[in-house]
Amino acid sequence: MKTLLGFATPFIIYAFITLLHLIVPSRKVIGYVSHAKTGEKLTYRLNGRLVLICSIIIWAVLGFLNIVPFGWLYSVATTVLPALLQSE
Repeated sequence: MKTLLGFATPFIIYAFITLLHLIVPSRKVIGYVSHAKTGEKLTYRLNGRLVLICSIIIWAVLGFLNIVPFGWLYSVATTVLPALLQSE
């Protein structure tokens, strides 16, 4: 079970951060790059710093509440990854 969860952990984290990017409010700015067909300037959503801060706070809360150990990613990298590489 730990091997499967360890393998899925990066995907879960990426999906969660992507969800945060969609949920967290953003500032919209007009960029300097133009659309190839219409020539219209592209707009961008700026919320990366706020998403990073939210991610760190959520990670800290999960660690302090012992829901996810602080060393989970290190544990996965040192135990699950070698097991996956040896199973050839």
